[in-house]
Amino acid sequence: MCPGAAVLESKPIFPLGPKNLWFRNVARWAVEVLVVSPEGDEETRGVLAPDVRRPHAAVHGEVWRVRAVRPGHVGDRRLMLEHRVGAVPVRECNCPQPPFVDCKKPPFMLKRWTIPDPVAFRNEAGAPVDLYWHNGTCEELISWPDVGGVQPGAQKLIQSTHGHSFRIRSAADGHMLMQHTLDDLVVYGCDEEEARVAARELGELATSTAEAQRERDSLAEDLSSQLARLILALKHQGSANATAAAVFSPRYAVAARGAAAPAPDTALQAGAARSLLGAGFTGLLKLR
Repeated sequence: MCPGAAVLESKPIFPLGPKNLWFRNVARWAVEVLVVSPEGDEETRGVLAPDVRRPHAAVHGEVWRVRAVRPGHVGDRRLMLEHRVGAVPVRECNCPQPPFVDCKKPPFMLKRWTIPDPVAFRNEAGAPVDLYWHNGTCEELISWPDVGGVQPGAQKLIQSTHGHSFRIRSAADGHMLMQHTLDDLVVYGCDEEEARVAARELGELATSTAEAQRERDSLAEDLSSQLARLILALKHQGSANATAAAVFSPRYAVAARGAAAPAPDTALQAGAARSLLGAGFTGLLKLR
């Protein structure tokens, strides 16, 4: 997942020396590698094409960022990675406990021919620890100058090579606290994040549609009930009009004082009722 916003500040620590950062771009588009100045400005260190791996010289305390290069795309300049160069914190964890196999080799004292990739470890475990280089088969003690182990709060700078793995064990009983491998900073694409956003928006749309459907069904049910009551009322009114027509026949009856009074116009009432009923059925069909 890509970081949401840039939050880290650069505070170079020059006494710890330089460090190589290897960036590997596995995204489907190019990215730009940038280093952040102490003032907070982003300074470009070049563009990294897809499936390309490249090292950059860095200093402990610096912050490096990677942004997408996708002109015309909504994801252009999106922050894809943010990393602060620093010591590896050593902490206690519930890690698997592989058996300790001693390489039984004298300390390495020769000059390295590979590109140096120094790494620093900071002991935050609260107890002395020993650092070992693990070659995949056995372990070689590399913190031997620190008699009694690397003390709590202390830092240990190791001249290493990219790809090396280290195991940190308790100086007291030898149980393993953690394992660390010098590896690439992998730049992943944000397609998965965009897919999650699209899925969330689709879910919200489905919820809104379902609510609208329920509201429409409720309105249709109310209208159907009101039409049923109207039909029933019209039937009763029709029966009453028929009775009145039979009593007041012919069309004009003689009033009590001898004046001519019109009989109820049942045809006009029936026409109005049919118009109202037709409008109600039309609205019901539209709701359905």
